[in-house]
Amino acid sequence: MDPAALSSVIHLSDEALVARVKHLAARERDATGALIAHLAELDERRLYLAEGCASLFTYCTQPSPRPPRVPRSSFPWL
Repeated sequence: MDPAALSSVIHLSDEALVARVKHLAARERDATGALIAHLAELDERRLYLAEGCASLFTYCTQPSPRPPRVPRSSFPWL
């Protein structure tokens, strides 16, 4: 976590801290819901197979056997 973010939390009033926690929890629930919906579609399409995984569970819990794809433009000297 960003140390500056931590130090800003210390200076919040009680009311502001409670409001911020509620806001962050709501964002987390939204993000979790979106992730679950995307994982369900990934499972339906069986896209984990192209990533070298035998199941969605393996896709979610094991490091990817394939290196991440980096655009060639990231390496102009190549």
